[in-house]
Amino acid sequence: SLTTGNPQTQFNDIHAGRIFIASLHWNNEAILRADWNDAVVQLVSHLGAENVFVSVYESGSWDDSKGALRDLDARLDALGAPRNITLSDVTHEDEINAQPAEEGWIETSRG
Repeated sequence: SLTTGNPQTQFNDIHAGRIFIASLHWNNEAILRADWNDAVVQLVSHLGAENVFVSVYESGSWDDSKGALRDLDARLDALGAPRNITLSDVTHEDEINAQPAEEGWIETSRG
């Protein structure tokens, strides 16, 4: 939906609830180190660590995206920000070559 009004007022209203920050990364080391990590840390600092949850998933990068995300993890830890940062060695090729476990419905613990 489109909203109009004072952006600062709208931004301040965000503090009324929790903010979920999610990102997915693959071969993003350059942007992580140049801009992304700093922007996330600044946003968490502005909103307050108690008001956010950061979720990051990285998989199969060929560069040092994992190292850049470990740096982000340390910085978020210093702020006391709750987070889940998953670093996986599974590549795109692994995903494509994986055979489906079973056809049909997804099996859950509830059946």
